[in-house]
Amino acid sequence: PKIVVVKDESGPILLFPFGLQQKLNINILVWLGGSQADYTAPIIHKRFYNNDYSINIIWENIFHLLKTLQLRFS
Repeated sequence: PKIVVVKDESGPILLFPFGLQQKLNINILVWLGGSQADYTAPIIHKRFYNNDYSINIIWENIFHLLKTLQLRFS
């Protein structure tokens, strides 16, 4: 698993439950649970909605961080 936790000054605000799947020697980032899961999204703390957080900037930072793992995103 590759769990990504996004925090602010008060603690965690987002939790992304990712996993790695390998096909043909390529690492693919997937949501944990695969076809067994019906919730393929981050777990969001209510504080996230009370602030001016930009999900676009958060995603950019996550992708930048995970690109160092030589992943393919699905």
